[in-house]
Amino acid sequence: MRHDQSADRRFAEEVLASMRLDDAEVWLSRPEHLRHLPDLGPIASLQFSGDYSGEELGAALDKRVLRELLVAANSRLTDVEFLRDHPEIDSLTLSVCHSLRDMSALSALPLTALNLYAHELPREALGILTGLPRLSTLSLDLTPLDGRLPEPLGHVTELNLSSRGRGIHLQGIGSWTSLHRLFVQDSWADLAPLGQLRSLPHLTDLGLWENTLDDLVDVPPLPSIRTATLILNRPIIKLPVERLFPGLREVFVWDQTFRAGALDLRALHSLPDLQVTVHGIATPPRVMDADRFGDRLIVRFTNLA
Repeated sequence: MRHDQSADRRFAEEVLASMRLDDAEVWLSRPEHLRHLPDLGPIASLQFSGDYSGEELGAALDKRVLRELLVAANSRLTDVEFLRDHPEIDSLTLSVCHSLRDMSALSALPLTALNLYAHELPREALGILTGLPRLSTLSLDLTPLDGRLPEPLGHVTELNLSSRGRGIHLQGIGSWTSLHRLFVQDSWADLAPLGQLRSLPHLTDLGLWENTLDDLVDVPPLPSIRTATLILNRPIIKLPVERLFPGLREVFVWDQTFRAGALDLRALHSLPDLQVTVHGIATPPRVMDADRFGDRLIVRFTNLA
């Protein structure tokens, strides 16, 4: 059946143009979406997916005022010069843009949040990060940096790290002195720098894959951690969490096991005041001996249907 593009335009002109979409995320993934974009009303958050040049993105965004922008799965984009016309953007995500090499235009933005996923940016291109004084949240794929940290950013309070399975080096993490939250979404390449976490004066929130806890048996306790996020890729937490995090008050468990059996979270029973929230996908996860947690256990799930 042939798609009626004229119906799309009528809907954009007659319905969407009169709507305010300030609190919605608008996803654009086809060339005709870009053509219809001028027909839409105010939009605060836009997401582009596909191979569009910087010139095409700039034309699509002409005269628009945005707060958040995501560009994903784009193999044509080599720079972000089109962003110089949008100094109002404070949150930017660039994901799977493998041709991107020049980030210098970011200096024109008052960014508070920057997410760089699955990129191939060289270390010198990431030097722009030191010129973003308002940046507080940074998510960074460290693969092109061999899993190593960029230059310390003393103003960043939330740091999310990944390295596509190659391991993460935390050497120098002690210089990220404003960190409140650290999320390590990979294995440890070197355990020695973990001791530097104890010197971070504001670090209270730590996230990691649960199975990487096995490597932390001999790591000194981190008493400042109050909140932990654990991603489960096996149905059991093995390490006594209270030894590593004696000050723990809250745990968020994300069930990524995709198994039908119950999760074994009995390692958390020994912390009597611990609040536990378990997130599942598609179906509510089951928890072994759930009654031991009493009303301290919350189970949630994301329905993908």
